[in-house]
Amino acid sequence: MSLHNGAPGRTLWLRTSSGPFSPEANAALETIDEMVGILAKAIREQTPGAAITTVSYHGFVRVDHRMNLRTAILKAGLIVPNTQRTGTHSPAVPEWKPHAWAAGGSHLIMLKDRDDNTSRPSVGNCCGI
Repeated sequence: MSLHNGAPGRTLWLRTSSGPFSPEANAALETIDEMVGILAKAIREQTPGAAITTVSYHGFVRVDHRMNLRTAILKAGLIVPNTQRTGTHSPAVPEWKPHAWAAGGSHLIMLKDRDDNTSRPSVGNCCGI
């Protein structure tokens, strides 16, 4: 059996709005722990030899500073926006050297030219890496 518990979305919101290990976030986690315990008990009663595995796809730490890497790269002049853009068929960013892609809490920074050793330090400076 595979199960996705929808409650972690609420827990994610609590942990980011109230902070990790806040009373609200801890209470939400305790509720989820109770749900998992009820499910595990029911599974063991029906199938005593069942293997039960619990996995999580999030880890949490306190966030005190947020940074938009795309904005930092834009302010550094490494991305040139299309100020004459008239619609979705014209490119929003006609010229770029690095670009940042967001994926949840992670970012990927890619250089247009992997051998561009001039832009590489500029990206490090503007993004703090």
